[in-house]
Amino acid sequence: MVALPVFVLAMRKATTRELMLALFTIMLVSAIIYTLSGFFLRGPGFKMYLPWQMPNGYNPLDGL
Repeated sequence: MVALPVFVLAMRKATTRELMLALFTIMLVSAIIYTLSGFFLRGPGFKMYLPWQMPNGYNPLDGL
């Protein structure tokens, strides 16, 4: 996932600053996506469930 943008930027002769900015952006977006998917797809007992298959009407937003 990270290698393709870095390869493209390297081929375009990007500066070190541009490479670092691209890597930071990729890592930040990845962390946000993984955090949200982990929050919304975890059911009781930390088992993975799809949102429409949650057992007994469980909703991860109920405890907030």
